[in-house]
Parts: sequence; C-alpha cells; structure tokens
Amino acid sequence: MDTRFKQNLAILQNGEIDVIKLQKARKLRVIADRLEPSKVRYFVEEKFRNSSVELEGVAYLPDNIFDTSEEINSLGPMDHNTIFLLSNELPQKGNINSLINFLKFGLTTSASVILWDWDNHHHLFISTLLSLSSDFYLYSHTSNEYEITNYCDYSFHLPIASYQWGRGFLEENIELVVRKERSDETLGNFSNYALFQNRNRIIGRLSSKINGVGFIDPATYFKMSDLERFERWTNHKTHLIIPTLDDVPIRIFDALVSGGVVILPQRFAAKPFFKSLGQNDFELYDQCDLEEPERLIERANGKFNKEGVGGALRRAGNVLRNDIGDRRISEIKRIFFETMKSIKLK
Repeated sequence: MDTRFKQNLAILQNGEIDVIKLQKARKLRVIADRLEPSKVRYFVEEKFRNSSVELEGVAYLPDNIFDTSEEINSLGPMDHNTIFLLSNELPQKGNINSLINFLKFGLTTSASVILWDWDNHHHLFISTLLSLSSDFYLYSHTSNEYEITNYCDYSFHLPIASYQWGRGFLEENIELVVRKERSDETLGNFSNYALFQNRNRIIGRLSSKINGVGFIDPATYFKMSDLERFERWTNHKTHLIIPTLDDVPIRIFDALVSGGVVILPQRFAAKPFFKSLGQNDFELYDQCDLEEPERLIERANGKFNKEGVGGALRRAGNVLRNDIGDRRISEIKRIFFETMKSIKLK
C-alpha cells in the first residue's frame, strides 16, 4: 500500500481530519441557507462540455486554472451560488503545484466544490486529497470505498458513462450506428499506462494477432473530430475491453453507444452494470480465450450478426437513456440540490 496513503489513513483514524470536515460542514450549512437556485452559476471542467449543455449559467474552465493563484483569482468573486464541477483530472493538469493550489482553493473557497473521481481505484493517495478538499465527492469505483469516503461526509457512488460525444451529436449521427457494413476486425485502442504492466503485456501480445488492437496516444486520438472518432467506433462490430485493475472502463459505454458488442473479462459478469446488458450485447473471455483471440472475436461477431442493425440501434438507445454523460450531470445536480435542501432543514 502507498506509504503516503497509509499516512493519510492514519490521520483519518486519529481524528485530526475532523477539524477540516467540521469546517466543510459549517460552510455547507451557510450555503444551504442562502442558496438561490435561479441564480446559480457553474464553473465546469472543459471535458464535461458535451455533457453539461443543459446547465444554465455555465462557464468552462481552462486547463491551467489551478496552475497559479492568479489564474484562480481571475474567475472573480465566489459566493454561495457558485458551483465548481470537476473531475479528478483538472486539479492535476499541471505539475504538483496545480494539485496544491486546488487543495488550498477547495479548503478556503466560499463556492461549492463537486468532484467526480474516475481513478479512485488506483490513485489512492490523490483520491484522499481530492476527497478532503471537496464538498461533494463522487467516486466511480467502489474499490477502497471506506478509506476515500471518510474524508468527505457528502460522498456518493456515481458510475462513469460515455461522455466524449454529446446527446445532440449522437442523435444527429444515428445513421452511423445503423450502417449496414461493419468490419469483423475488433477494435481495441488503448493508452499505455506504466503502472499496469500486466495489462500492457496482454495488449502487446494481442496486437500481434489482431490488427485493430494496440496502443494509441490519447493526445493524437482527441485531436480527431467528434465525427472522425465516432466513425471509427461505428465501423466495427465488436470492441475489446481490457480494464485497469477492477474498474468499469468508459470504453464499454462508448462501444455500446456506437452500437457495438463489448468483449469483456469473465469476472465482469458479477458487476452491477452487467445486469442491464442483453445476451447479444457482450461476449466474455477467460485466460484461454486470450491465447486464441480469433475464436473469441468470431463468437463476438456472431452476437452482433444475430440482431444486426436492430441490435446496434437497441444498444445505442439503452446508453442514451441510461449511461451517457448528461444523465450523470443531471444526477450530480439532483444530488447537490436535494442534499442542500436536507441540510437546510437540520
């Protein structure tokens, strides 16, 4: 276990953290008493642009916002009607100073800070710091749930969702979902994470057998337009999922919203989200399947072919109803205002 995480956990156990938690609780009671929903303004991380278009009073934050205190001050005065909506990425965009500046900001600002942590399954030390400095801490993975939630009284589990395309874009380009011609070659473009060497070895082995599988530079990928990326995803019947540790990757929902069949680890059959999948939406693999991936992909393509265009449209529709970014942002908004209402009644 990370030594720094142990140290943070020790602080949690000896009670020193209660001072900060009390400070945050008092702040939220003041905000709850003065909050005027019609006057709320949101400062939102740029990556949530496609998912937050229905929020009123939104300004999007530049990547360097936490680089210096001057950048933060440039946003102007904050009050009880100001809400920050961030992921775990923006506070770490710069060097260590950006994380330190975020911590100072979170513990001193009069605004409400909502943070949605996508990496709490492995960034344990950073997750505890983000939880500590947030008023509302939303975690995507249930690993280490006890440790990270004890740094913030208002912690909630919020699964990840497809966010790289907005609802309007997906609805306007539905013809790509129902395209009749798709490749039998499975798609699996992954980032190379130094921390997950076993995963990297699996991807490396598979890339020698499957042309559509391999590593890709995230910066290069996101330089592509929304349409270029969506065309790439909808061009394949099946999508290979190789998760880091025990997370439920975003690419599962990206694959489904593009109409494809997901190829998942066998252990994912025990995950809560799995219950929402139909029999033709997935194919499961074990260690033997990774040694003979051609047969695995053949089975997955067979699942797609059973329903064809109709199945692709059904899968995309299910994600649009349940697992797209704007649904999660709506849930965050609901959690915030309902919680504030309950705090006001205390």
